[in-house]
Amino acid sequence: MFDLFFFYVYRFLHRFLGVRRPLSQQEKTLAWMFSFYDFNYALSGVFVNIFLFKRHDDFKTVVLFNLTQYAVIAPAFWIGGHLSKRWGHLLSYQLGFVFSALVFAVTLTLRDNAPDHPYLLGCLSGLGIG
Repeated sequence: MFDLFFFYVYRFLHRFLGVRRPLSQQEKTLAWMFSFYDFNYALSGVFVNIFLFKRHDDFKTVVLFNLTQYAVIAPAFWIGGHLSKRWGHLLSYQLGFVFSALVFAVTLTLRDNAPDHPYLLGCLSGLGIG
């Protein structure tokens, strides 16, 4: 299954970007990290928004969560760029995984009280995305 995925990645790189060599193991690992990160973001974005809406039945909590999330993305992206220059690009993605996992952990810990903390959840989610 993994080789099938990288076959399509390699075919895309060869056809559209002109890359004519096979992917190294580190490049394959990075491609998998990108894939898991994007999948994680898609799941967390849908899950947390629906969970917050179902608990309060209003859009105010969801809007506050999303506004906080988008406000934190830019500074987190800037900080992630500096971390990438100093310690390597994988560190910023690993921290993104950690903060995305923290969104779920805090949501599960707070349970019914999670909609009362949209700013905390938005900050953690924004740090995970950025």
